[in-house]
Amino acid sequence: VLCDRSDGRALRKLHDHIGILVLSSEVDPVVRARCAKLGIEVSQGHGDDKATVLSEELARRGIDSARVLYVGNDTNDVDCMRMVGHPVAVADAPQHVRTVAHHVLTQAGGRGALRELAETLVGHPL
Repeated sequence: VLCDRSDGRALRKLHDHIGILVLSSEVDPVVRARCAKLGIEVSQGHGDDKATVLSEELARRGIDSARVLYVGNDTNDVDCMRMVGHPVAVADAPQHVRTVAHHVLTQAGGRGALRELAETLVGHPL
């Protein structure tokens, strides 16, 4: 697991304005600890079936998928990206993942991509 401290700072600030949920394929104590530190909800251990979990979470919360932004970095994110209105890929995602995205970030996952996204969404540096 690779984390960028500037991503964390930006996510914490962005979380003041929008809800954030991290869906993780694996159960990883580092991911859980990082999300807990940032005050961000995490759901882990979904393997390749993140789309079912995302669909259930959106239904439970009454959120229209067209209003959801999803950041993907690998093959198991493609179904979720196709489900939402605003699919985004990190720069180092495989080509077939970047093709599904409506926006591809210039930064790699774990190396400033989430800070780039947060600053794009709020329209100024965080």
